Amino acid sequence: MEIFGDYHIHTTASDGMASLVDQTKSAISAGLKEIAVTDHSWNTLLSSMSHHKFDRQTEAISMMHYVDDMDIKIYHGIEGNLLNRNGDMDIPDDIMPKLDLLACGFHRFLEATCWDKNMKYLLINGFAGKKAREKMIAINTWAFLSAMERYPIDVLVHLQHRALVDIKAICEKAREKDVYIELNEKHIKQIEPCIGDIIESGVKLIVGSDAHTTGTVGKFINTIALIEKYNIPTDRIAGIGCEPKFKDKSNYKVEK
Repeated sequence: MEIFGDYHIHTTASDGMASLVDQTKSAISAGLKEIAVTDHSWNTLLSSMSHHKFDRQTEAISMMHYVDDMDIKIYHGIEGNLLNRNGDMDIPDDIMPKLDLLACGFHRFLEATCWDKNMKYLLINGFAGKKAREKMIAINTWAFLSAMERYPIDVLVHLQHRALVDIKAICEKAREKDVYIELNEKHIKQIEPCIGDIIESGVKLIVGSDAHTTGTVGKFINTIALIEKYNIPTDRIAGIGCEPKFKDKSNYKVEK
């Protein structure tokens, strides 16, 4: 199975262990034709994005398109944090129009300011056991549905990792809003119990390694095994059977 894209890659701009240049070289060595750089967003603990880092990354991506041995398409994205039950995300309004790709996921290691008003939501989803987290399914589902209504989200990343949801409801809204569900190489075990509902929903899929090192860029052993095990049609999977189509965010205004 040939995979030509990897749409979830981190660099030293957040918590990645390799530079943008090194991650891109690794992608080329892995035979990829396109990647998405999706570093963590503004409220991520210790490794957050900033306007300065984002602008430098934008310039670096632009420059690499003119380097002969960098023959690869690079989408500039952000992996945004879902902050609370209302579906708020931590993407500055002025950054949104500059994004090629907006990914959305739950992450538990956030800056202290995020905990002031969202303590219960973050604490249970982030650190409680499965039984306690299962009681949050309705709240988490509403949070993701609200986020998809309010933001130009392109990809929902590593679903069912920590923040559990009603996958049928999520897929229905994702299909309506033209949002991809990610097959995340690092978290395949979490998504596998839901794969039947995902396939049946007809929602679009996309592959992401969630690579933080050069050695994991474009590596999809678990993802390929899942696809083959459940006979998932590859023409529905961006990066394998089709190219992704991300939303135009140039004139987008976030609903408050």
